[in-house]
Amino acid sequence: MPSMVFISHSSKDRETADAICAHLASAGIKCWIAPRDIEPGATWTKGIMQGLEACRVLILIFSEHANDSDHVQREVAKAFSSGLAVIPFRIKDVLPDQSLSYFLDTVQWLDAYAPPLQKHLGALSERVKKLLIDETTHKQPARLGPERISVSRLPITGSDVFGREEDLAFLDDAWANQHINVVTIVAWGGVGKSTLVNHWLRRMAAEHYRSAELVFGWSFYRQGSSGGTSSADEFLDATLAWFGDPDPRIGTAWEKGERLAKFIAHRRTLLVLDGLEPLQNPPGSQEGRLREPSLQALLRELAAFNAGLCVITTRMPVADIADHEGTSALRRNLEQLSGDAGAKLLRAHGVKGEEVELRSASDEFSGHCLALTLLGSYLSDAYNGDIRCRGEVSGRLAHDVRLGVHAQKVMESYQTWFGEGPELSVLRMLGLFDRPADEKAIGALLKSPRIPGLTESLTDLRPTEWRTILAKLRRARLLAGEDPHNPGCLDAHPLVREYFGEQLRSQQTNAWKECSRRLYEYYRTLAPELPDSLREMEPLFLAVVCGCNAGLFRAALNEVYIPRIQRGNANFAANGVGARGALLSVLAHFFEQGQWGSIVGTDAEEQSLSGEDQLFILMQAGQYLTATRGFAAPEAQICYERVASLCHSLHLSRPLYVALVGQWRNSLMTEKLTATMQIAERFYSLMQEQNDEALMLGAYRTLAVTFYFLGDFESSRQNAMRGAQIWRSGGVQSPVGEPITPAVTCSCHQALSEWHLGEIASCQATMAEAITLAKELNDMHALAQALWYAAVLAHYERNPAEVERHSSDLMELSTRQNFATWLAHADVLRGWVRSVRGSTAEGISWIEEGLKDTRTTGVMLTVPFLLALKSEALHLAGRTAEALEAIREGDALVQRFENRYWSAELHRLRGVFLAAKGDDETQIEASFSAAISTAREQKSISLEKRAEGTYAEYRRQKASASGGRGFRLPLC
Repeated sequence: MPSMVFISHSSKDRETADAICAHLASAGIKCWIAPRDIEPGATWTKGIMQGLEACRVLILIFSEHANDSDHVQREVAKAFSSGLAVIPFRIKDVLPDQSLSYFLDTVQWLDAYAPPLQKHLGALSERVKKLLIDETTHKQPARLGPERISVSRLPITGSDVFGREEDLAFLDDAWANQHINVVTIVAWGGVGKSTLVNHWLRRMAAEHYRSAELVFGWSFYRQGSSGGTSSADEFLDATLAWFGDPDPRIGTAWEKGERLAKFIAHRRTLLVLDGLEPLQNPPGSQEGRLREPSLQALLRELAAFNAGLCVITTRMPVADIADHEGTSALRRNLEQLSGDAGAKLLRAHGVKGEEVELRSASDEFSGHCLALTLLGSYLSDAYNGDIRCRGEVSGRLAHDVRLGVHAQKVMESYQTWFGEGPELSVLRMLGLFDRPADEKAIGALLKSPRIPGLTESLTDLRPTEWRTILAKLRRARLLAGEDPHNPGCLDAHPLVREYFGEQLRSQQTNAWKECSRRLYEYYRTLAPELPDSLREMEPLFLAVVCGCNAGLFRAALNEVYIPRIQRGNANFAANGVGARGALLSVLAHFFEQGQWGSIVGTDAEEQSLSGEDQLFILMQAGQYLTATRGFAAPEAQICYERVASLCHSLHLSRPLYVALVGQWRNSLMTEKLTATMQIAERFYSLMQEQNDEALMLGAYRTLAVTFYFLGDFESSRQNAMRGAQIWRSGGVQSPVGEPITPAVTCSCHQALSEWHLGEIASCQATMAEAITLAKELNDMHALAQALWYAAVLAHYERNPAEVERHSSDLMELSTRQNFATWLAHADVLRGWVRSVRGSTAEGISWIEEGLKDTRTTGVMLTVPFLLALKSEALHLAGRTAEALEAIREGDALVQRFENRYWSAELHRLRGVFLAAKGDDETQIEASFSAAISTAREQKSISLEKRAEGTYAEYRRQKASASGGRGFRLPLC
């Protein structure tokens, strides 16, 4: 039996922890304390978990530092979930924060904040001895079932599963394994993910949920994987409230996600998240990444620590927890049903015939669960269950099951069998929704006057007639079972909604538009006039989507999007709520499907978009595409090209400015910098003609940035200072809207250039000014840029602590705001910090992931610098040959794109690595010579001093060497 006492403490309270440990040891009480007792080779987290498993009592050394320590909170949570006795030993007169008070409110404290500490240690040791004695003689009564259960929000599915024994065993094993925190069930639509998990939950319920303290389920059940706005905000508020959060409204989305993770992870909780794909990015550069920062924070935290288990169903793996896959996070790819299992499913739905025929039918439908379910119901209804009559359906099947083609063919047969009656009308109405349709929304569609071709057979029905129609659809498995928690709410499988919704849109266009018009009116009156949160704003997003579907483009833009969602020029939904991804989904409905830059047209003159309207939409789309998909996003460039064309025809200068900046930025990220400089100079000349200080500020910014990356630091500083001076003088009365405020960019490049020019003291103050300005302007994209450059400046100064601080802030901000480029860059910087602190394997992994994501965004400008960071990490890991390869790759990119701002360092690092290998002396000398001459040519005093210092150290070691090969030169 365990007999030790675990001492939980913040590293800032280490002295007190050591004193307590020594006192208890002198009293014959064995203690476990980190880092002393972590076994060699074990990670910190694994060591802590092993220590807790060996103990019966936990002493929490409580101070303000404990409140701030994630490790302390996880240790306390694990202690409670494992049944350890807990003694809070308070050494400072402070109260526990919300996360700790959740556990400690009912525990007796020992207050020890009145000095000296020694007088309190006797009482502590007596309390520990008593608890250890009580533990040997007293057992807690067994608890039957969880304290609370909420699974009503999970989809209603069939009760039987076939051929899923191994999948059910996988879930059983995951629940029993305390080291598994998250499992993901992945499969295409209709394969049976939700049915499998519901069946497993019923088995768990039959056994009182096998020690679970809390059980909570939620479905993000939506149409397809590319829906518009998500229900993440609704989920967050409801879940925080259920778990006991006093005010779910407090905090950013990211902070709410972290807070929810603590509520969940600190108990033996079973959390089920069904149908996560609407909140994930579709296939592409960010495939599988969560679009919602609250969910990103929640799942990352749960993957790192969770006393219970989170079960996710989705159509694609969750990229945000990929680092934990195979350890604390497991993925199960759900396969199609076998022939035997498919045959059993068909028999369960009343299909009759020879076993070989049933297996053959299962194979013809590729074992697709939904398709076989619908087939079974259809054959039972239409052909008395005769399997031989399946030819009408199976003869028209395609081979691709990913998009539910097999299920669609069965629905076609049902459509023929129903005829043009009320059943089809109900299904087509459900196709208008990307979620369960509430009773009031259905009522808006069914009210008088009737919608020709759709609701004639549904209006003025008696309740019994309406229920009869629904019962028929439920018997056919085309409509989900009635939800007792949401009476009157109608739902269907996403594939069913997609199929009949597309029919309504393409074959009954007038009915589709009238339905959309009614829903536009319904949703725009449902929200507050000026919503303050994403949850309150969601009906307005839906109103714009429905308005566009109805052809009410001008009304949707000028009555809802501009005044109520964005609040005019304030861009409230983006800057105040951080809903850039949702805004893009809404804006997409103003464009021809899948064609950014092609504004949709309409025959109704009163609803057509004016030239100014089109410019506004294009600039909004360009701005948010740049923010979420990266500076080199081709879709953003398409929008800006269209803006430029419209500006010339409308003779507008400010929108033209935004378009030209977009073209300059794309060139900066993807082309030779000499071509970029030509654009910058032309842009400067055009802006001089406008006599507008705001435009000149932007022009100086383009020159400052381009000169900097070309390696002309003096010219960069001059232009940056001119731009900053315009801003400080108050000459910019009406700033031009673009992704990043130019004044912040000017200050950043002024600071970086000052560092190169040897003005170290002033560069720090200038960078701090850039960060402050971005915060004052509430410009999150500018703040991300400033944090990136602050971290880069800290790297220039070889200050890992500052690099980590800024890159951590950048990572959190970029995750919250969905900034793809900055998030990838933050990964590389944090990887570099890990490497210089000794964790090279982890660090290199971070760096390589960040480089891969950077390249995916199309940005090439910063890659040579990122490769230099990678080379340092590889060298520190003893992989110097690979470090040289990274340098060669960086040099090749410099030659291709002319981004020479870090060339001197690439030459110097090559010399360091060649010297470490003991390579040819001529090459080593040439590398250092090139580093020094390049720095001098660029007037980079700081890099010149660094290169000369490294070269001097090389010559010193060489002079004192006794014939050995290889030199250990500093990386800085």
